[in-house]
Amino acid sequence: MGDSFDVAVVGGGPAGLATAIFASRAGLSTVMLDRSSGPPDKACGEGLMPAGVRVLEAMGARDLIPCGDCAPFVGIRYVQEDGSCAEGRLPSPGLGIRRTALTSALARRAGECGVEMRWSCQVEGFTTTADSVTLATAGGAVVAGVLVAADGLHSRLRRLAGLDRPSRLPQRLGLRQHFRVAPWSEFVEVHLGDEAEAFVTPAGAERVGIAFLF
Repeated sequence: MGDSFDVAVVGGGPAGLATAIFASRAGLSTVMLDRSSGPPDKACGEGLMPAGVRVLEAMGARDLIPCGDCAPFVGIRYVQEDGSCAEGRLPSPGLGIRRTALTSALARRAGECGVEMRWSCQVEGFTTTADSVTLATAGGAVVAGVLVAADGLHSRLRRLAGLDRPSRLPQRLGLRQHFRVAPWSEFVEVHLGDEAEAFVTPAGAERVGIAFLF
């Protein structure tokens, strides 16, 4: 039969961990499964808008992020190649956060909330009945009332469920690097070019993250 839960969340990124936290806090027995050995990293802009900061606080995870791994920002500034720019201020501060610090804080909070955390647990497939879903994993079957597929943009579970649709969007490549330097701006800067965009985000008192999207 396998282990049984009310909710099974596949994916240990921010979306999956947040879902698991709220499900467990609602009184549902919850398991999170991810093929990675721990909270995964990803090339991204590493910024939370004000609404995301409020959710982070509501989950009780904001105080789990070290000061050295985050920095507030007041708005977004778009910069053209010729140096001209346009900017907009937010109604309340956003928060630049190193991706690994965010996922680690959410994983810790999920454990505190009673979520069963199963890292290094690849989900190979699933079958459904009228009232449950059974996941096939290397560690044995997992049965749940609800399956949440939070396994990313190229979701394997979405494909297995037959929910994929052809995309007309071009494939994008992302690269990211951190630099040990004090942020020079209170804004997230988006530098626009013909072939790429560069996102510059304050991600700590002495850290700036730069992500390129091609």
